[in-house]
Amino acid sequence: MSSLQDTHSLPNGSESLRIDTCVFRSVKVLTVAGEVDIGTEHELEGAICDALVDGAVVVDLHDVPFFSIGSLGMLLRCRRLGMQHGHPVVIASPDRQFVRLVNAAHLSPHLPCFGSLGVACARARQIDRARNPAPPRPPRPRG
Repeated sequence: MSSLQDTHSLPNGSESLRIDTCVFRSVKVLTVAGEVDIGTEHELEGAICDALVDGAVVVDLHDVPFFSIGSLGMLLRCRRLGMQHGHPVVIASPDRQFVRLVNAAHLSPHLPCFGSLGVACARARQIDRARNPAPPRPPRPRG
C-alpha cells in the first residue's frame, strides 16, 4: 500500500500530533492522529504544504478525535496553495463532527470530504490529472 513512509510527531503539552506519510494509488496520503488545534495545526500545515510539491494530497482524519474550527482556516490556506500549483487537497474519513463543522461554516464546496481513503484517493487523482494532463505522446513512426 505505501511506497513512502515518514512520521512527524509534535509534543503539545500532554497531547501530540502524529502524521504518517505514504503514497497510495499515486496520491500522497497524510494520515493524522491526535487533536488538531491552534497548538498542533502548524505541523499539519507544514506537512500538507511539503506534500503538495509532489501532487495531489489526501488528508486522512480517521484518527482525529478533535478538529478545531480555527484550524479549518489552515486547511483552506493549504487548499489555496494547492490550487495555485494545480493540485487538490482532499479530506478522507472525517468524523461526523468534522463534517458538521465544515457544513456549518459553508465550506463543503472548498473542502471535499470522502468517507473512505480509497474514494478520496481516486477523486484526488482524477482532479489532479484533469488539472495537469500528461503531455501528448509523439506520433509513432510508420515503418
